[in-house]
Amino acid sequence: MNNNIESPNYTGADRRLSQGWHMDKNISISHVLTTMTILIAGIFFIAGQDTRIAENAKDIEYNKASIAEQETRVNRTLDSINRKLDKLTDLALQKR
Repeated sequence: MNNNIESPNYTGADRRLSQGWHMDKNISISHVLTTMTILIAGIFFIAGQDTRIAENAKDIEYNKASIAEQETRVNRTLDSINRKLDKLTDLALQKR
């Protein structure tokens, strides 16, 4: 028997080193459990994202209504200020 690793008849443990990398065809339970955990975590993340998106949509609608209400108040206040300025202008013109 030839003990040289380069020999085609060599059958020792180091024979694998010259053949390149090797992939195990077995699936271990730890791989299955890890994959299942990742999938379950992904599902919970997506479900949580849907909830956050729905809450943000509600918040946006509330903010739109609040902004519209503030604009209405500001417009009423500006109209009131304009009426008072018009009265002051009229009074100033009458005193001339």
